[in-house]
Amino acid sequence: MITKTNSKFSVYFSFKKCGIFVFIYIFLIILLLGNAAAVVLLILKPRMPVFSLQKVDVDSYKIEVNNSDQNIFVSSVSSLILDAENPNKVRLSYGPSRFHVLSEGLVIGLIRIPQFHQPPLSKNVSVQMQVSFEGMNISKMIASAGNSSKDSNIFPIRISGEMRVQVGILNITFPMLKIALDCEISMSHLSFLNEVYSMRWIKNKNMISLPLNSNAFSNKCSMASLGIGSLLCQSAMAKVLILIFLALSIRASCRQLIERRKPAALFIFGDSFFDPGNNNYIKTTTLDQANFWPYGETYFNYPTGRFSDGRLISDFIAEYAKLPLIPPYLQSRNYNTVYFGANFASAGAGVLPETFRGEVIDLRTQLKYFEKEVNAARLRKKVGAFGSKRILSNAVYLFSAGTNDYMSPFVLKNSSMLPSHQEYIAMVIGNLTQIVKAVYKRGGRKFGFLNLGDLGCLPGLRILKPQNESGCLEEASTLAKLHNEALRNILYKMKNRLKGFEYSLYDFNTYLRQILNHPSRYGFKEGEKACCGSGSYNGIFSCGGKRGVKGFELCKNPNEFIFWDSYHLTESVYKQMARQMWNGPSIGPYNLKRFFQCL
Repeated sequence: MITKTNSKFSVYFSFKKCGIFVFIYIFLIILLLGNAAAVVLLILKPRMPVFSLQKVDVDSYKIEVNNSDQNIFVSSVSSLILDAENPNKVRLSYGPSRFHVLSEGLVIGLIRIPQFHQPPLSKNVSVQMQVSFEGMNISKMIASAGNSSKDSNIFPIRISGEMRVQVGILNITFPMLKIALDCEISMSHLSFLNEVYSMRWIKNKNMISLPLNSNAFSNKCSMASLGIGSLLCQSAMAKVLILIFLALSIRASCRQLIERRKPAALFIFGDSFFDPGNNNYIKTTTLDQANFWPYGETYFNYPTGRFSDGRLISDFIAEYAKLPLIPPYLQSRNYNTVYFGANFASAGAGVLPETFRGEVIDLRTQLKYFEKEVNAARLRKKVGAFGSKRILSNAVYLFSAGTNDYMSPFVLKNSSMLPSHQEYIAMVIGNLTQIVKAVYKRGGRKFGFLNLGDLGCLPGLRILKPQNESGCLEEASTLAKLHNEALRNILYKMKNRLKGFEYSLYDFNTYLRQILNHPSRYGFKEGEKACCGSGSYNGIFSCGGKRGVKGFELCKNPNEFIFWDSYHLTESVYKQMARQMWNGPSIGPYNLKRFFQCL
């Protein structure tokens, strides 16, 4: 017999019973998962990840002084590399993050951390971060550093932001957690100053080595999430972040700040007057190489590939600018050279591609090397958009070009096949202008040029006829003079037409004629004959005995000679010329010192 029941009660009872079973089912799952998690935690034994600072690259630095109140403001962009170690048996993944650096409630900096992963039990995972500070007033910190009061010696910094973290066990990846990080760090000025003075510039790399000194910090961190978030809020991480701030921002005085500023890069284009040995790495003849004795005997004590007994003008300029000795680009292209520059010059190179074609690296090919080195995407990846723009606009670009274009017709004895002087000069200047404008388009703004020396007075051309009254090859000297006039005019026009274009033109021609006419005034005994070579004036290009003519004469003291070989100068002359280029009267409208230290 079937009895009719209340339908509402039946439905209610069935749902209630179902709800009880669902609740019991969920409770059992939670209990099982909780026990499993507890077992996993006991087995895996979670440990704190370790982050250690490896190096800091100061990409750009700007210091401003307010004359009215003498406050010092610092803006900077830097890249730093952390070494991340994961001692856990689980995989850790971090999403892209940004943290603000605050002082007295004001945002003074930004820290960007890219996405990165730490495999289980991993070491030496490299993580690159970018840190920027804008208009940070450091006057108060400097003043407090000299105060013996304990209270005034403390400077609070707050690091605030969010980081996304994901944990993976075997093939299981848990959901991404968003963790709010808020660290308040009290910094001791006095302890910090000891950190600052311990920093050193590493050879060939403008990087700062920073020790982690626990005495300089006290940490107070709070996390707005559970579990994995506590892995990040550690003394080491806080020290890493604050050391970035310290390294970029404070020195004992404004003068020290300026002196410790990272120097501008130096990019070098040209011929044998600047080539440090690029031709050692190309297939060419010994006519365009100097990688054998006696080249390099004075300074390096071995042949580097430089066409001199020692250093070149570009080497001295790098020294004056507090840069390392810039190696040949073809030797160093597998290394990170963009921070201090690169040297693309090639002995025998001309502005025109047909000058000694196939045997040298012509100026247009040098430009291609430069464009590859400073490729926009590649450079931004290294130093960020702001950093790449600052490097290229602050850099100085040196050019020595044209000598071989005008000299090769005489050396190859086909000068009669040249077009008119004016047409040929227009070709050379036109091609040079295109290359300079291409560098400008890439961001270059500060350019240094050598005009041409008195070509007819080189020992290798003196021995040719016809000569003028001074014994020099007149036609070659005339071409150099006309080229120099055209170069001066085109640089003046570019300055007026290209926004921000500045140039420094060294009068190589006038200075060379002065020391040739009066060698004793400049400390030389011989002004016509080369130290190394053979024949009249030692003008036969036989120095080293590997250019067809094996016999050659070598002087005992190159410092007494103006010319080293048939076409090149001694280190002593190059040093005098470099000093003139740096801050002497034979250059204008700017000298190179102003380019590196002021503009």
